[in-house]
This record gives sequence, C-alpha cells and structure tokens, in this order.
Amino acid sequence: MHFTAHEFSRAFIGLIPQNPGAGTVDGTGIDTTEFREALIALITGTANTGGTLDVKVQESDDDGSSDPYADVTGAAFTQVTTANDNGVQYGRLNLEDRKKWIRIVAVTATNDVLHSVVIIPSNPLNGPQSDSANVAFNV
Repeated sequence: MHFTAHEFSRAFIGLIPQNPGAGTVDGTGIDTTEFREALIALITGTANTGGTLDVKVQESDDDGSSDPYADVTGAAFTQVTTANDNGVQYGRLNLEDRKKWIRIVAVTATNDVLHSVVIIPSNPLNGPQSDSANVAFNV
C-alpha cells in the first residue's frame, strides 16, 4: 500500500507572518495528541538594524486553562539578527511523552524582524490521516 505525505502529516500555522516590532507574541495552541513528532520551521525575512528575534516552543496539558504553558527544554531556535536573517531554521520535536498542546512564542527586541512559523506534526498514532481539503496539489 502506498501513502502520500498528506496522509502522514498536517500543517498548522504556529505564528502568522508578521513584523510586530518589539514585544512578545504567543502563538495559538495546537493539539498534538494524534502524532508522534513534529517538524517546526521558522521562516525569517530581513531583520532591521539592531533587531533580534528569539523563538521557542512551549507545552501545556490543557492549552493553558489550568496548566500554564512552559518552555520545552532544548526547543528554541538560534536567535535571528541581521547576521543570519532571510532564512529558514527548523527543528524536530518528539511528541511522545509530551504534553497535549504546543505553541510557539516569539520575542522581538528593539526592531522588527519579519517572521512566521509552520508546525508540521507527522507520524500519526492511528495510521493515515486525511487532510485532503488542504492539499493544494499532489503530482
């Protein structure tokens, strides 16, 4: 039997494309209970002079209702500055023995750094998944 990529993964927006200026942006919580791992990609544009961007993954049992989100140890991207902007960084997150919900947190200091984050959970616990409604092409 042959399966395609969209049957073994989904794609979620961890952070919408943005250029927020200085401050902290918390992404929307994503329920990961159906998957064993996730690829998380940070896409960055130009960092303005003096701008820095720190992005990390947090987890919670209940999307922050009574279990506040907390940092996942080791799940942080290399700080983005003018020296390494306009690129892609990615990391793999083992979802087994992890809390149910994850989210992305981005902290921009001083000046803007255009960025977005995509989360692609994969390796479903219960066999192939169907996300055909979001598949743009399959060639």
